[in-house]
Amino acid sequence: MPYRVEKTADEIRIYSGTHHFLSIILQGGIFDLRARPGQDPNGWGTSVYLQPFFPGALLRGSVVDTCTATEEGLVLEAHGIVSDSENDSGGTWTIKLLANTLPSDQQVRVHGTYQIFLTQPLAESLKGDLNILKIASNYLRAVPQQTGKIGDTGDVKTVEFTFDAEQTLWDIADPSASTFFLPGRVCSTLLRAALQGDYYDVDSRAQGFDPTPIICAYKPSITVSLSPKDPYPLTMFAHCEDGLDTAESAKHGKDVHFSEGYWYDNVGITPLVMSAHNPQQEFHFGIECIATSIEPLAS
Repeated sequence: MPYRVEKTADEIRIYSGTHHFLSIILQGGIFDLRARPGQDPNGWGTSVYLQPFFPGALLRGSVVDTCTATEEGLVLEAHGIVSDSENDSGGTWTIKLLANTLPSDQQVRVHGTYQIFLTQPLAESLKGDLNILKIASNYLRAVPQQTGKIGDTGDVKTVEFTFDAEQTLWDIADPSASTFFLPGRVCSTLLRAALQGDYYDVDSRAQGFDPTPIICAYKPSITVSLSPKDPYPLTMFAHCEDGLDTAESAKHGKDVHFSEGYWYDNVGITPLVMSAHNPQQEFHFGIECIATSIEPLAS
């Protein structure tokens, strides 16, 4: 089916025929990819922010240069700054992508090349490790569900990381394992995060958040893979925030944790280039993002 593009000031919507399978959110200078490989109208889940930043930075400064629909898919080129704090820049980045969909497999694939150019060598910048991109998702613990049960739900169900040829599971369901960081576990040829999607089922009315509960939905699985051109010391940091939100608690007159609200991106996953003794100033990657629907196939 032919590909086509619809653009607004803050979003690029990509279609295959009538299927809106990918959106690129540009609000405030972010570069956020959200995929809907299946047919569930609410099957938008995990976000992938394809832009680099240093710790504590406000993501901003992304610019889309080319966005063209072809027979093979959407050809996309973009660039931006390496976000540092709220106002500074630690360098620039460019990305070239091809996005398409395989309706028979209920899958969306985005792949291409990604370059980061720092203003000075990473070790000399004293800014910390370089965050290559950010994966943002949602995981709720022990919430009322529309089935009448109490359980966990969210955009993501399980997370597995690949360091070259070694797989490591992050037990996101375990509150005592809310942070994943193994600085000694580095890789040089492949770094991958695989997030298994879930059926999102929370009764937000029973929680006291909405007059009617939000709609249940099948959230897709997301896999993000980075293949470095050179053997950079790559690793992964991940965190699931479960603390108390004081503003929402005051608003609702009760304790509200980040692991209770469906509107939170309380899961953050950031592939890193380690800064210690790293003299490099340029970083070149092959990148691939695959979203796969978990919806039951129509018989």
